[in-house]
Amino acid sequence: MVKKKILRDNKRSMRKLASDLGISPTSMRRIVKLEMGFCSHKIRPDHMLTEKVKVTRYEKRNSIDDSDWASAHGAKTTVELCRQQFPDFWGKDIWPSN
Repeated sequence: MVKKKILRDNKRSMRKLASDLGISPTSMRRIVKLEMGFCSHKIRPDHMLTEKVKVTRYEKRNSIDDSDWASAHGAKTTVELCRQQFPDFWGKDIWPSN
């Protein structure tokens, strides 16, 4: 009976179908999902990034990748301040990259 109602009008919500049949919405969801194997959500296409979109995003980004030394850590004022405050400060020549 549930399958007939769903196949007749698959746009109706589980709550409305449950009230039509006089059962709880939880029971309705269990019947549809577990016993019938239906999924209550619409199937939507995956979001895919094409190579063209990847190149465009890469060119328009506002960040700079530097795997060896982050730009803020390599700033002369930052390094000089750290050397003054911390005598054992490791510079970028000694510090290992990630």
